[in-house]
Amino acid sequence: MMHTKPPGKARGLKVYYLVGDAALPVKKPAIICHVCNNINAWGSGFVLALSAKWPKTKECYHKLFDFKKEDYPYTTKLGTVDMVKVEEDIFVANMIAQEGIRWVGKVPPIRYSALKEALVSVYNFAKKGNMTVHMPRIGCVRAGGQWPIISGIIQDVMTTETFVYTLADQKNKWNDTYEEWNG
Repeated sequence: MMHTKPPGKARGLKVYYLVGDAALPVKKPAIICHVCNNINAWGSGFVLALSAKWPKTKECYHKLFDFKKEDYPYTTKLGTVDMVKVEEDIFVANMIAQEGIRWVGKVPPIRYSALKEALVSVYNFAKKGNMTVHMPRIGCVRAGGQWPIISGIIQDVMTTETFVYTLADQKNKWNDTYEEWNG
């Protein structure tokens, strides 16, 4: 059996781990991606920073649940991505990859297959626009996901440089080596 590197590594791509705020991408043009739930609940975690800086991200997320509007043909199906242009060179990807907001027994809200489907869409969009991808620890805090699984998904589907941000007061929570970005 032949063993190969994941596609991201095989293409010479790198995930950069930075201490900082994912809402302030260090390299543009950029897509900032984050995980959303499929029940129209927006109100804790990284979404607060996004909607404070760009209210349009929250408005567009809520429109996903307005099935009466024929001019907004998106759905809340797991794996769906809503790309929101917030600045000339920044998009925010609202990725529907969380089933509800509560654990069911030992099952966390994150849905890894939906996250992978959403990330494939994000990276395809990034590749077409020659963009970089930026994110906090998507799916790990509120959604209950495990970073080793999520980082593996990212490595499997990435098509461009990727930047993962950790807030300064949380950097000791993770076993990563952080880098200084000098662009």
